[in-house]
Amino acid sequence: MSFSQLTFLAVDTFKYTISINRLYLNDNSLVDLPSGLFRAITNLQVADLMYNKIKHLRSGLFPTSIDYIDLKANLIVSMEADVFDGLEELIGLYLSHNKLFSLPLGVFNSTIHLYVLFLDYNHLRSIYIYKSRRVK
Repeated sequence: MSFSQLTFLAVDTFKYTISINRLYLNDNSLVDLPSGLFRAITNLQVADLMYNKIKHLRSGLFPTSIDYIDLKANLIVSMEADVFDGLEELIGLYLSHNKLFSLPLGVFNSTIHLYVLFLDYNHLRSIYIYKSRRVK
Protein backbone atom coordinates (compact mmCIF):
# COMPACT_ATOMS: atom_id res chain seq x y z
CA MET A 1 0.00 0.00 0.00
CA SER A 2 3.05 2.23 -0.33
CA PHE A 3 2.97 5.07 -2.86
CA SER A 4 -0.84 4.74 -3.11
CA GLN A 5 -1.79 8.37 -2.46
CA LEU A 6 -3.76 7.33 0.63
CA THR A 7 -5.10 10.23 2.67
CA PHE A 8 -7.44 8.47 5.10
CA LEU A 9 -7.82 5.08 6.83
CA ALA A 10 -11.01 4.20 8.72
CA VAL A 11 -10.60 2.62 12.15
CA ASP A 12 -11.93 -0.72 10.80
CA THR A 13 -9.71 -0.81 7.68
CA PHE A 14 -7.70 -3.77 8.98
CA LYS A 15 -10.51 -5.51 10.85
CA TYR A 16 -10.27 -8.72 8.80
CA THR A 17 -6.54 -8.76 8.12
CA ILE A 18 -5.28 -10.08 11.44
CA SER A 19 -2.58 -12.29 9.90
CA ILE A 20 -0.51 -9.46 8.40
CA ASN A 21 2.92 -9.24 10.02
CA ARG A 22 4.44 -6.42 7.95
CA LEU A 23 2.52 -3.35 6.88
CA TYR A 24 3.99 -0.81 4.48
CA LEU A 25 2.04 2.43 4.29
CA ASN A 26 5.01 4.63 3.52
CA ASP A 27 5.03 7.48 1.00
CA ASN A 28 1.35 8.35 1.17
CA SER A 29 -0.46 11.44 2.42
CA LEU A 30 -1.91 10.09 5.66
CA VAL A 31 -2.59 12.86 8.18
CA ASP A 32 -4.55 11.17 10.95
CA LEU A 33 -4.37 7.64 12.35
CA PRO A 34 -7.45 6.83 14.43
CA SER A 35 -6.96 5.15 17.78
CA GLY A 36 -7.14 1.36 17.42
CA LEU A 37 -6.34 1.40 13.69
CA PHE A 38 -3.76 -1.41 13.86
CA ARG A 39 -4.95 -3.16 17.05
CA ALA A 40 -6.82 -5.91 15.18
CA ILE A 41 -3.64 -6.98 13.39
CA THR A 42 -2.50 -9.14 16.27
CA ASN A 43 0.51 -10.56 14.37
CA LEU A 44 1.85 -7.20 13.22
CA GLN A 45 5.59 -6.90 13.75
CA VAL A 46 6.57 -4.06 11.41
CA ALA A 47 4.68 -0.85 10.64
CA ASP A 48 6.31 1.40 8.05
CA LEU A 49 4.58 4.78 8.05
CA MET A 50 7.44 6.98 6.96
CA TYR A 51 6.97 9.87 4.53
CA ASN A 52 3.36 10.69 5.31
CA LYS A 53 1.82 13.81 6.85
CA ILE A 54 0.91 12.40 10.27
CA LYS A 55 0.66 15.15 12.90
CA HIS A 56 -0.39 13.42 16.13
CA LEU A 57 -0.01 9.92 17.62
CA ARG A 58 -2.96 8.62 19.61
CA SER A 59 -2.99 5.94 22.28
CA GLY A 60 -4.18 2.44 21.42
CA LEU A 61 -2.85 2.68 17.89
CA PHE A 62 -0.49 -0.31 17.72
CA PRO A 63 -0.92 -3.96 18.76
CA THR A 64 1.26 -5.36 21.53
CA SER A 65 3.01 -7.67 19.04
CA ILE A 66 4.78 -4.81 17.23
CA ASP A 67 8.59 -4.92 16.99
CA TYR A 68 9.39 -1.97 14.71
CA ILE A 69 7.58 1.29 14.02
CA ASP A 70 8.92 3.70 11.42
CA LEU A 71 7.37 7.17 11.56
CA LYS A 72 10.33 8.99 10.03
CA ALA A 73 9.70 12.11 7.93
CA ASN A 74 6.17 12.96 8.98
CA LEU A 75 4.85 16.16 10.55
CA ILE A 76 4.43 14.81 14.08
CA VAL A 77 4.16 17.63 16.62
CA SER A 78 2.63 15.69 19.52
CA MET A 79 1.79 12.29 20.91
CA GLU A 80 -0.29 11.03 23.79
CA ALA A 81 1.72 9.98 26.83
CA ASP A 82 0.45 6.39 26.63
CA VAL A 83 0.84 5.91 22.86
CA PHE A 84 3.47 3.18 23.40
CA ASP A 85 1.93 1.63 26.55
CA GLY A 86 1.87 -2.16 26.42
CA LEU A 87 4.37 -2.34 23.55
CA GLU A 88 6.83 -4.42 25.52
CA GLU A 89 8.13 -6.17 22.37
CA LEU A 90 9.01 -2.91 20.61
CA ILE A 91 12.68 -2.99 19.60
CA GLY A 92 13.00 -0.13 17.09
CA LEU A 93 11.24 3.22 16.94
CA TYR A 94 12.07 5.78 14.28
CA LEU A 95 10.77 9.30 14.91
CA SER A 96 13.44 11.33 13.13
CA HIS A 97 12.64 14.21 10.76
CA ASN A 98 9.43 15.31 12.47
CA LYS A 99 8.31 18.48 14.25
CA LEU A 100 8.57 17.35 17.88
CA PHE A 101 9.41 20.05 20.43
CA SER A 102 8.88 17.82 23.46
CA LEU A 103 8.03 14.28 24.50
CA PRO A 104 5.41 13.39 27.12
CA LEU A 105 6.95 12.36 30.43
CA GLY A 106 7.14 8.56 30.67
CA VAL A 107 6.21 7.98 27.02
CA PHE A 108 8.74 5.13 26.74
CA ASN A 109 8.17 3.56 30.19
CA SER A 110 6.61 0.32 28.99
CA THR A 111 8.95 -0.20 26.03
CA ILE A 112 11.22 -2.46 28.06
CA HIS A 113 12.96 -3.99 25.02
CA LEU A 114 13.45 -0.76 23.07
CA TYR A 115 16.93 -0.97 21.61
CA VAL A 116 16.87 1.58 18.76
CA LEU A 117 15.35 5.04 19.11
CA PHE A 118 15.91 7.74 16.50
CA LEU A 119 14.82 11.27 17.41
CA ASP A 120 17.21 13.27 15.25
CA TYR A 121 16.08 16.22 13.14
CA ASN A 122 13.29 17.31 15.47
CA HIS A 123 13.09 20.47 17.56
CA LEU A 124 13.87 18.77 20.87
CA ARG A 125 16.03 20.76 23.29
CA SER A 126 16.13 18.15 26.03
CA ILE A 127 14.91 14.62 26.55
CA TYR A 128 14.02 13.02 29.83
CA ILE A 129 13.67 9.26 29.58
CA TYR A 130 12.80 7.46 32.77
CA LYS A 131 12.49 3.71 32.73
CA SER A 132 11.54 2.15 36.01
CA ARG A 133 13.14 -1.14 36.96
CA ARG A 134 10.87 -4.01 37.73
CA VAL A 135 11.70 -5.72 40.98
CA LYS A 136 10.65 -9.31 41.57
